[in-house]
Amino acid sequence: MFSCSMAQSSGDFLPKPGKNPQIPINYRPIALTSCLRKLTERMANSRLAHCLDEFGFLSKFQSGFRYGRGTIDNVLMLETVLILETLL
Repeated sequence: MFSCSMAQSSGDFLPKPGKNPQIPINYRPIALTSCLRKLTERMANSRLAHCLDEFGFLSKFQSGFRYGRGTIDNVLMLETVLILETLL
């Protein structure tokens, strides 16, 4: 999907703030990628997520990694079911 130049990234190390730069463990690795690659990945991810949701490929109980949903939704759903079961 990406050209060879877009698939590559350049790496560098940044010193951690307030740490001794003479000690190698006090550096943080960072990868610099193409802005075009990041934009293309976001567009593809957005379209794929929309299609998976629209055509029903994901369960209605799937909340992780979905826009507008979170794990708290499933926790509240479980809590509601448990409360309703104790009332019956």
